[in-house]
Amino acid sequence: MLEDLKETPAARAGNTIPFGDPLYNDVMQFLIEEAQLLDDGLLNDWLGLITRDMLYEMPVRDHVRRSAGSGFEPVMKWIDDDYPAIAFKVKRYMATETAWAEDPPSFTRRIVSNLLLRTTAIEGELSARTSILAYRKRGGDESRLISARRQDVLRHDGQGWKLCRRVVMLDQSVVDMANIAIFL
Repeated sequence: MLEDLKETPAARAGNTIPFGDPLYNDVMQFLIEEAQLLDDGLLNDWLGLITRDMLYEMPVRDHVRRSAGSGFEPVMKWIDDDYPAIAFKVKRYMATETAWAEDPPSFTRRIVSNLLLRTTAIEGELSARTSILAYRKRGGDESRLISARRQDVLRHDGQGWKLCRRVVMLDQSVVDMANIAIFL
């Protein structure tokens, strides 16, 4: 899926939806509200914002020379989940006492910005590229910032936007925290 969402000339061929356009504003509002649900720990509500064919990836990044490509591994990933895996994680976090990585839950704050919104070849779907800065405080004194680029595909289901694809491309090659048990 990483290759599918890479910013290739074909992917850039979609029409850019400009800042201030009502559609742009609608999608930005959706992304802000999504971040708020995650920050508030309302994971069951967040689950309602994703489609049943959802794919969520976080490829491993490496420092490579420009001539070697993007530095994102096409096969090796920190996260490679579909809807059933995501739903299982949410259920485990919210309804069991065995999700030690997030019980007690982390304090988080997600800041989503730099939305670049484009049409796609599929009617009712949009490509949304954003930057995210996530703050996470997990027990004791451990607090971390995670910076990344997200490449999303959003689908309108007639009632509102739903997230159907997300690739999170970290701005670091080493995750300097005990786990990455939060959704970005």
